[in-house]
Amino acid sequence: MSKVKIKMLTSMASPDWSVAAGEEIEVKEEVAKAWIEANIATLAKNSFSTRSVIETATQPKPENASIKYPKHVGGGWYELSNGEKVQGKKEAIKAQKELEGR
Repeated sequence: MSKVKIKMLTSMASPDWSVAAGEEIEVKEEVAKAWIEANIATLAKNSFSTRSVIETATQPKPENASIKYPKHVGGGWYELSNGEKVQGKKEAIKAQKELEGR
């Protein structure tokens, strides 16, 4: 399994390692998917080529239908209802309105 570059949204540590919020690290795809689903991390800015690899992790879940989009995910990034990430609040609002056909 290949590695994916992610940006941490929160600090984490174990006896063997630690990572600070805002730090960019490379992790296995399965770890990236789990951490993105848990809103612990997001794709690093320069990881757009890996977007299809973790597409399922960024897709909204039916049980999350009550979440309002665009959803702020940290570092000036917003998640749209289709799972796409956009930088900048104004740009995210505009993109979400286009998705909703407004």
